[in-house]
Amino acid sequence: MAIDSAGSARKSDRYRPGTQDRLADIMSERFDRPPTEPRRRFLFVAEPRSGGSFLAECLRATGTAGVPYEYLNPRLIEAHAARFGLPGPPSMERYFGHLLRHRTTPNGVFVLKALVDQVIPYLNRRGYLGQLLGSCDRIFVMYRGDKLAQAVSYYKASVSDAWNSQDRFEGYDDPARFPFDPIAISQFLRALFAFERQLDGVVAWARRRGTPVEIFTYEKIDADLESEWARLLRFLELPSVPAASLGTTLERQRDAVSDALIARYLAEIRGLGPAAPPPAEKRR
Repeated sequence: MAIDSAGSARKSDRYRPGTQDRLADIMSERFDRPPTEPRRRFLFVAEPRSGGSFLAECLRATGTAGVPYEYLNPRLIEAHAARFGLPGPPSMERYFGHLLRHRTTPNGVFVLKALVDQVIPYLNRRGYLGQLLGSCDRIFVMYRGDKLAQAVSYYKASVSDAWNSQDRFEGYDDPARFPFDPIAISQFLRALFAFERQLDGVVAWARRRGTPVEIFTYEKIDADLESEWARLLRFLELPSVPAASLGTTLERQRDAVSDALIARYLAEIRGLGPAAPPPAEKRR
């Protein structure tokens, strides 16, 4: 299965109207803020399907951490072009010129959330995006340890075009009806290990530059949201806000379909059996 930088299948018929409407809404004036010049820029880099959208929603809900969305996602760039009636994708200077001015909170904080493969091509580059990434004051990253659950989540989202809990479509919540493709899941699994190595590269890049960087994981946030959330706010030097008071709308997406796909995948792998050992005389 071909995967683009937004993590979705390239075929346009995979895009669901509901998801398209949600993405258009993200880039609408509803999420714009009064014109403000950013004084502090933060970069949030995550692996796909690692809980980054939830953490970004928590940051948005504070009102002091910018309006972090996945602005390098091609579908958001397309939505921006459609909003302003542009004939094609805008230049990055024009695009981020708008975002930096209108997606910065009144305290001067701008946060760019991005998937790791969206930023890797621009690190150490001289172009506009390279300079923008290099100008960030602090960087925080998000890993996920359970790669199989992550790969199944990635596969589910690609098949259904449901990228968070707000994107729900009839029929995709039934384990008996959801398509099972172990080869596609394996491809996503392989891609995720590559993304993890790329995220290691982002951390190393930040440390070489002397930019403060903090590491978070899906598992630790899931186990102890309050303390991990407090750690993030301290790192960003933002006012303390209890996580329980944020009223986030996103929910965990692992469900009966996820569990069924994981079980079928493991059964498929185990059903192959161990490889036959070579003859004894060849194992010297």
